[in-house]
Amino acid sequence: RGMKIDDFGHVIELHFCTEMDFFEEVAKYRAVRKVWTRLVRERFGGTTERAQHFRLHAATSGRPLTAQQPLNNIARITLQALAQILGGCEQTRTASFDEALGIPTQEAARTSIRANQIIAYESGVPDTVDPLGGSYYVEHLTLEYERRIDAIIRQVDAMGGSLAAVRDGFFQRALSQGAYREACAIESGEQVVVGVNRFQSEEGQPVPTFKVDPGAAERQIAKLQAVRARRDAAAVARTLEVLRGDCKAGRNVMPAIVECVKVYATIGEIADVWRDAFGVYVPESVRF
Repeated sequence: RGMKIDDFGHVIELHFCTEMDFFEEVAKYRAVRKVWTRLVRERFGGTTERAQHFRLHAATSGRPLTAQQPLNNIARITLQALAQILGGCEQTRTASFDEALGIPTQEAARTSIRANQIIAYESGVPDTVDPLGGSYYVEHLTLEYERRIDAIIRQVDAMGGSLAAVRDGFFQRALSQGAYREACAIESGEQVVVGVNRFQSEEGQPVPTFKVDPGAAERQIAKLQAVRARRDAAAVARTLEVLRGDCKAGRNVMPAIVECVKVYATIGEIADVWRDAFGVYVPESVRF
């Protein structure tokens, strides 16, 4: 609060997920970059190139990954990674092929890293910037994405901003309705998911699954107890009370959070203060 966008815009990083429609995902990132730059410049008064630069971290979505024929997910992950790279993402993170089954194994995580490395070092894709720019189809999708993003921003503004839209259930409805439409399309076969509603195999693809160390939780609890035993309890209580006051007064809470962390207040203790001051958001049931 109280700062200009030019002072901190260069450190803002947005995180996105990449889905399965290849060209739409490429266009999505191209469009968002344009919209972001325009918002920083026109709405927030940004004047420097650093502030207007769109720092984008994209992760391949684990949502399309299937428990059926899990090795097929390697192809899905690779396509997602390629789409986000061609869309101009500075940072990418890939899911693992066994995520529909549980926490990834080391081998599955390594395979995802290798997919990124093959794109980076064997494909030639990083040799040029925006290689799909100029494609009539990609440019059309980019403009359509930009138009729809602008329309949603205007709609949210008309509702009174993002917080008002959250209270109204606008975002929850949009997410739930989209998920419902996709589930219906998969159920009916209109949307093909290989190995799920088409090209099923009677033979399974057994893959090893991650086994949780039963002692991990106990070791972490012991570490936490050790930190609590040696920290200054009075300082923790004092900084948490300052944070509580800032929350209830509507002040910028970041300086108080930094002080809490310095004296080893835990994330749980800080979050308890937030819950006490702001309550807990419970999404309303969505009606179609």
